Amino acid sequence: MKNKDLIYIVEDSDIIRDVVSLVFSSKQNTIVKSYKTGEELCSDIKDETPHLLILDYYLNAHDKNAMNGYDVLKKLVEKNKKINTILLSGMHDETKIEQLKSLGVVDFIDKNVDNLFEELESAYSKYFQPSIGAS
Repeated sequence: MKNKDLIYIVEDSDIIRDVVSLVFSSKQNTIVKSYKTGEELCSDIKDETPHLLILDYYLNAHDKNAMNGYDVLKKLVEKNKKINTILLSGMHDETKIEQLKSLGVVDFIDKNVDNLFEELESAYSKYFQPSIGAS
């Protein structure tokens, strides 16, 4: 029997977080944990390491002291957790994106597109290829 794939989602928008959770939790053998803030994720992550992290860059825009995506990834690296991360954001600063790649960002999805659902489905297919003969 195949182990379940663990996916973490960190997104401050309830609607976007719900859509992303729906897409990934509908897949077989997948467990999804979602968080509204980077602080929630960092206080919850212990021994387990997710297979994939879906992370917004701007988290909790109403609180200037809130962690952003860079802060979250930096904290995870400090905890020896380098996780394949998809940046799901409206942020398009190429310099910041390059910095984030050094911390584990492997892909970028613009959350402000009309085909977000299809982009998420494509990301799932890209990072979770079913094994031949798996049940």
